[in-house]
Amino acid sequence: SDHGAPGSRGIGARVHVMALAIHEPTGFSKSNLYDGLRSVVVHVGGSEEEVPMDPQRGPMVMQLDGTTTHLQTVRGICGGGQVAEKLWDQMTATEQTCALHICARKNRFIKAKLEELGAAPAQFLGGMSK
Repeated sequence: SDHGAPGSRGIGARVHVMALAIHEPTGFSKSNLYDGLRSVVVHVGGSEEEVPMDPQRGPMVMQLDGTTTHLQTVRGICGGGQVAEKLWDQMTATEQTCALHICARKNRFIKAKLEELGAAPAQFLGGMSK
């Protein structure tokens, strides 16, 4: 076998060529998994975290200043090994679920930080359901 010989096309060369192949999506159907929900309960670290939902923009993320925003885009969780940024309505059901879990973990982290700083996270929750 001449796998290591210069100019050979051994197994490693084929794998390298396959990794460079362009991924072309075969089709997309808008997910309706979370349509109509005002909030979703997600299990985070052994307990539940309620994540408010915006009907068009998806899960809402708490910020340290007490404001909330939607998850702008999700990067790097799209299929086919491609890195891309997607808005909520462009995501598959799996991507939406991943985005929801990201928001739940972020909200849990922010609540812990607010408690550390002596602020009551409950005072900020009113702004999350707008």
